[in-house]
Amino acid sequence: MPQAPAEPGIAEIRQFTADLSKTASRLGDKLAEVSAAGAARAAAALTGLGEHAAALADVDGFDPAADLTAPQVLHPLVAAAATAAREVEDQHRKQHEAQVLIKPAADLDFAIAAGEARYEALEVLRRELVDAKFLGHLTTLRTRALLGVASDLLGQMTDMRFGFADSFDIVSRSSGVVHQPNRLSGGEKFLASLALALALAEVHARSGPSLGSLFLDEGFAALDTTALDSALEVLRAQADGDRLVMVISHLHAVAEAVDDVLWVRRNAAGSSARWLTPDQRDELVQADLASGLQKLAQ
Repeated sequence: MPQAPAEPGIAEIRQFTADLSKTASRLGDKLAEVSAAGAARAAAALTGLGEHAAALADVDGFDPAADLTAPQVLHPLVAAAATAAREVEDQHRKQHEAQVLIKPAADLDFAIAAGEARYEALEVLRRELVDAKFLGHLTTLRTRALLGVASDLLGQMTDMRFGFADSFDIVSRSSGVVHQPNRLSGGEKFLASLALALALAEVHARSGPSLGSLFLDEGFAALDTTALDSALEVLRAQADGDRLVMVISHLHAVAEAVDDVLWVRRNAAGSSARWLTPDQRDELVQADLASGLQKLAQ
């Protein structure tokens, strides 16, 4: 602003008036410039508002074509913004609750999967138990194990000539021919029965209490010397460990092959029994051998 004259003379007042006129002109120009810039910014703002308003045309109660500078026009937008803020907060809360449930849900999925697997296994077991299928399966497995052991033992006692088929028939190992057991000789039948008995004891010991003793009554008389030696060798192997094998026989050759001999003799007064010493057992065998030689000499 120009400085007012100290002495209000006509010349001074005219000069002050001229200065005020120039200042007012400059202020007018500045205000016009600022007004033009403001109008341009207002127009740009209205254009931007129009673009944003077009994107908000789906808001209930909002008219994008209305005067956006009127406060009442913005009320639907304010209400929509508040609703959106509440929805965002609600979604955040639900997201937090869902994150808390992730681990229990995963544990539940694992438990469901494990339960389904267990259910399927039980279903298989239930189907197999119908009509004793499962028991039949176990019986088949035990029978195969029994025949496998018995076939090995029979092979050892027959110089690998015979074995057992799945049907309990006899297999000739050299030719592979399967035939009925009644085609065997008496001694071979005894060896087959002995192999089955020993195999039964062995298979039973694998899955249950061990059979501590095994009793064999006669049958050795039908064997020749070679078959008898093979059978007694198998019996010695079975007697290893804690198993007791007792053989009842009239053959002195059997007494020679076993460790302990209980000699039973029948007489007019009844029967007597005594344990033989090794020397007495040898004497018995020698006497038997001498008797056999005498018979051959006659």
